[in-house]
Order: sequence, then C-alpha cells, then structure tokens
Amino acid sequence: MTDFFHRSAIGLSCGSPRTVKTLLATVLLALLWCPSLVLLANAAPTKTLVASSALQPALHPTLPLPSKPATTTTGDPLLDDGLMVDNAPVTGGVSTTDADIEAFSSIVPTKNGMPAYPSLLAIRRTNTGNPLLVAKTGAQLHRWVEDALNTAVALQLPLDITTVEEYRMTGESALRQSKQAFAQGKHSEGRYYADQGLQAYADALRLVMPSAAVEARAIWLDRKSIVNTGSPEGLRKLIRQLASTGINVVYFETVNAGYPIYPSHLVAQNPLIQGWDPLAVAVEESHKQGMELHAWVWAFAVGNTRHNPLVDQPYDYPGPILSKLGTSMAMQMANGSIMPPRQTEYWLSPGNPEARTFLKTLFKEIVTQYAVDGVQLDYIRYPFQFGNGQAGYDYASRKAFYQATGHPMPATATTELIQWKTAQVSQFVKEVSGELKAVRPGLILSAAVFPLPRSRRLQAIQQDWETWTAKGWVDTLSPMIYTTSPQLFEASVASIVNATHGKTPIYPGVAAFRLDALQLVNHLQQAQGGGSAGVTLFAHTHVDDEKQALLKSGPYKQASALQPHQATVSNVAPIVSQRIALMGRLLNAPSSSPTAQAKIAQTLLAQLQEQLESGQPASPQAMASIQQQLQPWLTNGQRPYQAALLAQWNQDVRQANRFLRPSSNVQVASNTLVGIAEEQKPSSQPPVKVPTHCLHNNKPSELQGHC
Repeated sequence: MTDFFHRSAIGLSCGSPRTVKTLLATVLLALLWCPSLVLLANAAPTKTLVASSALQPALHPTLPLPSKPATTTTGDPLLDDGLMVDNAPVTGGVSTTDADIEAFSSIVPTKNGMPAYPSLLAIRRTNTGNPLLVAKTGAQLHRWVEDALNTAVALQLPLDITTVEEYRMTGESALRQSKQAFAQGKHSEGRYYADQGLQAYADALRLVMPSAAVEARAIWLDRKSIVNTGSPEGLRKLIRQLASTGINVVYFETVNAGYPIYPSHLVAQNPLIQGWDPLAVAVEESHKQGMELHAWVWAFAVGNTRHNPLVDQPYDYPGPILSKLGTSMAMQMANGSIMPPRQTEYWLSPGNPEARTFLKTLFKEIVTQYAVDGVQLDYIRYPFQFGNGQAGYDYASRKAFYQATGHPMPATATTELIQWKTAQVSQFVKEVSGELKAVRPGLILSAAVFPLPRSRRLQAIQQDWETWTAKGWVDTLSPMIYTTSPQLFEASVASIVNATHGKTPIYPGVAAFRLDALQLVNHLQQAQGGGSAGVTLFAHTHVDDEKQALLKSGPYKQASALQPHQATVSNVAPIVSQRIALMGRLLNAPSSSPTAQAKIAQTLLAQLQEQLESGQPASPQAMASIQQQLQPWLTNGQRPYQAALLAQWNQDVRQANRFLRPSSNVQVASNTLVGIAEEQKPSSQPPVKVPTHCLHNNKPSELQGHC
C-alpha cells in the first residue's frame, strides 16, 4: 500500500501549475455539462459479494428501472424473459474466452453427475465485463433461487422466504438493467448493475444454503483470544458468541509453549492470566451452550522464543518446563544445540522416557481436574529436519537407541534412525490414549497433524498418523491444510480420507487467516466434497465479524445435530429418522412426480433406519443401492436446489452410518440438536467429546503468535 500511495502522489504532482489548472478547469466543465459522469462515478463497479450487514436489497437509488428490453427467443423461458443477453454481438461487447467458460462451469459445478451447490466465491469472480457470461450466470442462479423458493414452500422448510424473494426480485431487475446498459454501450453502468444483480442472487443462495445435521464445526480458540477476554465474563461472552455462530467443538489452547492456561500443580500458570481459571470457565460455559470443549495441548514443543517477550523473558528462555526439569531433558541436535535450525521452539525429546512421563502426568492433571470432552495433541512430532541435520541426539535418546539396536545412533538420516524416532512418537500417542481414557472413559483424543505425503512426513518430522488412526489410538484428525486453493484443499482432504480408509472423522484445519469470508465458506463446501466430516477453523483470532456473520447466515445457520465422532446408536436414531422423513416428503412432493423408483428408495431408507436404530451400520452395498434409487432426483437439473437438498440429507444419513459406534463407547453431548426445524432440547445425559486443535506453520510468523 505504501508503494501504491507513493505512485499516486507522484502522478498528482507531475506537470506545471498551468497544466494542473487547465486539467481542473476541464474536469469542472465536464461535470457541469455531463452530470451523468457523476452518476457513473457513484456507480463505479465493485465486487463485494459478502454477507450484507442488512438483509434488505436495494438498487442504486439514482438509476431508474428501465423498461423491459426486447430479446431474441431462445426457447428457454428464463433467458427469453430478459435475463439473458442475445447471442447476437452487443455493441462494444467482449468475446467469451476459455477462462470465462471455465469460470461459468465453476459457479454451478457438477460432481458425479449431480449439480453441486453454487459457489458464492465463483459468483464474485464472474467477469461482469462480459454481458453474455453475466446473463448466462444470472439465468442459472435464477433457476436455483426459484427452485429453492418453491421447495421451501412445498416442504414448509424454516427459511426466510420473504427476504429470499426480495433478493430474487432485486437480482432479476438489476440484471435486466445491466443488459440494457450494455446494449446502449454504457459499459460501466452495465458492469455496476451486473455486480448488483449477482450480489443479490448470491445473498439469496446464502440464505437457503443447506446445513448439515452430522458435522463437526470446530475452532481453535487460541491463547491470544483467551487472554484478550480479560475476565471470566469476557470469556463467557466469547464462547456464547461462538455458539451463536454455529460452532459445536472448541479446541481450547490449554498448554501453550509449556505454559498451562490454568493453575497447575506441575508448572507455573501463564503469567498473562492473573487470578482466575480460564479452563474452568470455558468448560462450564461451553457445556452450558451445548458445545464440546477439548483441551488443545502442545506436546513436545515446550518453549518458544517468539513468545518470550510477551511474558517478559529473555530471548533464549527455554520455557517453564525445561526451566524446571533442566535442559538435560531437552531434545538436542547433533552439534549439541537445543534449538533446531530455522525454527523457534525448544523441545522435550520424544526418545526420553522421563520427558514422556512428565507430559503424560501434565495431561492427566487436565482430564482429572476438568470435565473436558477431549484432548488434542499439537506438536506431536519431532521438529523439522533438513537433509542430514537430524534431531534427537540428547543422551537419553542415544542411550535408548543403543539399547534397542545394539549400536550407536548414526549421524545421518538412516532408514533405521527414522523408523526408531517415528516409533518413539507413535508409542507416546499410544500411551497417552490408553492412560487418559483409563482416567476418563469416553474421552476423545485427537491430533493436529501435517498433511504432507507420508514418506516426506516421516523423513522430516517422524509423524505417522496413518498408524495412529489404524490402531485406534486417536479418534479424529485435524490435518492443517492451509492452502488458499479450493482445488488443492479438496484434493488434500480426499487424499487424507482415503489414507484413513474413511473410518476416522477428518476435520481439516482451514486457514481463516489467509481467506476472506467467501473463500472460507467455499473451503467448507470443498471439505464436504472431499469427504471430510467437518472442519476446524484456524483460529479464533482470524475469524472476524464478517466471517462469523457469513457462517451464521449460510452453512451454519441451522444447528448441527451431532459431531461424527459422537455418532452412537442412541443419538443417531432421531437424526436419521428426521432426515429420512424429509427425504420421503421430497420424493413424494407433487413436483417430484412419484414413481415406482421413489417407492423403492423409501423402502430401502426405511430398512436402513431400522438397521441403524438396532445398532448395526449398513453395508457399503446397501448405501450404494439407496444412492442408485435416488439418482433421478439427485441429477435433476431442472430442480437443482431440490437435488442439492436431497443430497445433503442423504449425506447426513451416510455420515451417521459411516461413523456409527456402540453408545457405551462415547459420552453423549450435553445438548443434542435434532433436525433442521426443531429447537434445542437439553439432553439428560452428560457431556461428550470431540476433536482437534491447531497447528501452524513452522516458519516464524506473527500470524502464529498464539502458538
């Protein structure tokens, strides 16, 4: 921005005083003789497809609504009605490029032959300088919104139909004005109205976006946000705000850089907290709001030079744990340094049995003294190692390696060394899982992990989460997929789901600090497309009011019934029953023209419901049969919203079936929310458990200040 303003100042100052006076005089005359220039300046096209602060559509007040222009008949009633620009060239128009065609297809993508829900992000990125593209996009979105309104009325869905209808009318009127402006060669005016029209349709689609009933909506509540609340009441207010946004899982940063957020008997409490216990407050308020509260703990990283100034410690302070235990417990590099190169953390050694015992004792203190629903392990790995610069050469590790192999620890990254170090981390995960669940049965153990390919990950940080999930040591994973690319994000999610064979709930970490509000919602859609069972937002500090508003009015507007890791026979039954009933109503709606195929689908769904209520998951073949019978509705391009709604309800049932487990294995949430139209009802059963935490880039960054 400094460079931008610098160049602007140079541009304004260039030229002689006479030149400047002449220029000002010319501009003044133009404004006096051409008031329309003022109009167009006020109507400068902008792209602001974000959650509107007021749900009241409004056209530009100074531009009158033109009469409906004549159009060429195309055979499509939506296009012939004036939403579509004629295929004949528009004066001053532009040709449609391959990029425009690709952009158009991404607005309403098709997956497995089914129309996916429109991407609000792709709508914002539409080239509104291309009138034909604008018209085609508008026609598609109009069809979606019209179908949403018709479906909501027919099925009596709890949607704000009045506001959606107002947005639809606004979008239709604006795009008609855009078409006329383009036809008259008024391109700035045409682009302005195109932006307004697409904005209105995007707002309508946001309000009718289907919400999942089986989904983890997790967030990493970081140390910085906790400290900034300043008091118990401030923290309660923040947690109530998260609940109102639709969050149902909170990963509460409980041990950060070696400092407990609570008053511990083992280590000094974080000095930024004085005279109160944030963890106790958070557990109580989260359960009161029907949310799960998981203790997010740093494992082997126990100090951070970036945090030291915050707590008035010198740069090289190794953290409270190593200060207490002694640096002999620290992990060392081959040259004896206890600080890995190009990193900022001090570490306990995973190969040191005493270090592992201390961490387990610390974590047991948490689950013994607080009714947390779970524990999430962060920094559950070795530090990043580059080339042969291996970590783990402390005396205890070298001794343990010698006892295990019969020879000294090699100075280079041999296969044997990598395997041994990987086993140290995995053994710790196994021990933590067993010992914590023995203290608190039903506890959910999760891990924040790196999504790197397995071979690279084992070589670099010795983190083998595939083994942890296969052995059942962790219940959920939050892989930190901090890309801004929707395609890469979805592909990464799909890869991790496949690596865990679809049996472990995956709640991928989403980089809220790198995404705007629409990009964030788009990532949520991509996560579901990749097979995840929810997401974890990183982190609260970066989820501003605009993002919270868009989540609350869009994908999180209806309370999620349960988290997938919580799918027990007792609480799956009402959700499955309600979803199947809605699917039956849709299949039998007058607009659906009931067929023999609908009856077969309903019979299969009824059988599935009975099976799930008996505690037995359906086979993949049975689920595939249901999918096959629903296919005519799921691929109905003329009723796209109806298809998307049915797909979401079907997905809810599939998720409930996929993660079903006996009720005795998991505690039931303090509040279970059933169905999209029903109110919150307190459960008589005790709180539940959930997943994950937060991790972050290993590179120094002020965005990572809370880690």
